[in-house]
Amino acid sequence: MGISPLRAGAVLLLTAALAAVPASAPAAPATAGPVTASAAAGHPPPQHRQAPSGWRPLSRAQIRAGLRPGRPAGTVRCSSRGGRHPVLARRLARRITAALRGRMSVVGLALADQRTGISCALHRRRHFYSASVVKVTILAALLRKLQAGHRRLSPAQAALAAQMITESSNTAASLLWAQDGRRALRRFLYLARMRHTVLGPGGYWGLTQITAQDELRLLKVLTSASTVLSKPARVYIRRLMARVIPGQRWGTPAGVRPGVVVHVKNGWLPLPSYGWRINSLGIFSRPRTSYMIVVLTKNNPTMAYGVATIQAAARVINHRLGR
Repeated sequence: MGISPLRAGAVLLLTAALAAVPASAPAAPATAGPVTASAAAGHPPPQHRQAPSGWRPLSRAQIRAGLRPGRPAGTVRCSSRGGRHPVLARRLARRITAALRGRMSVVGLALADQRTGISCALHRRRHFYSASVVKVTILAALLRKLQAGHRRLSPAQAALAAQMITESSNTAASLLWAQDGRRALRRFLYLARMRHTVLGPGGYWGLTQITAQDELRLLKVLTSASTVLSKPARVYIRRLMARVIPGQRWGTPAGVRPGVVVHVKNGWLPLPSYGWRINSLGIFSRPRTSYMIVVLTKNNPTMAYGVATIQAAARVINHRLGR
């Protein structure tokens, strides 16, 4: 089957944006322990981009030309398991909806709070290109593959895993994606019940198509006992997400309360259609409080615009659930 012109353009740009472009601005050293709310107030990295020889990155005018007219974001729906917190669920739905009102970003959102039983969703099955948030899946699939073979990460694999998650190294991601193999990746998606996720073509992991619902299921795998991943594997991934460098702690951690431990992974990628893809996954925990947030976006004119959309919703959620 031939590749469509749109998909070909996306693949071409991904070559320019991922294969030879740093994952972020010059990074501060990774922290030694979990990231707390006081340390999670970082800002997006500067948008320095260096295309490989012979290619030019998209201009702002080219990105704007691919945007779609702004449409109403839609209404967020929240419910409370067993009807335990109906007032809080209704209030949360109204305020997240209000926070997204007027934004031109197309948003997919999902959240779940283990303490209150509240869950919320907006366009939870809509597909978005993953950019770097798929790196959590890459590591989880590798750990599942090793677990099934009664093996452990080698020192080299552990070093790549740390670079991929804490610094968002694209080189490390490409190496581990190849070590996973598509069979192991598909097996993990099946076990994690991530049925709507479509792996990127060939080595283009950043073009994996994800949904907010599937990414929430991934975060639940990382926070709940199951046969998919062992406890050491779950703890290992969360520990790396808690050590993400300061310049990449934007997004879902916005407005998080002091004392809450933040586990985050973000992704950002400009494409010729629908502009910047800006995505953020977050797990937030402290005694008696554990909740997960997924916000996926496209149709952003700039990276900063997409980050602001995510953080508008995140501040509402963290204020209400992080108590």
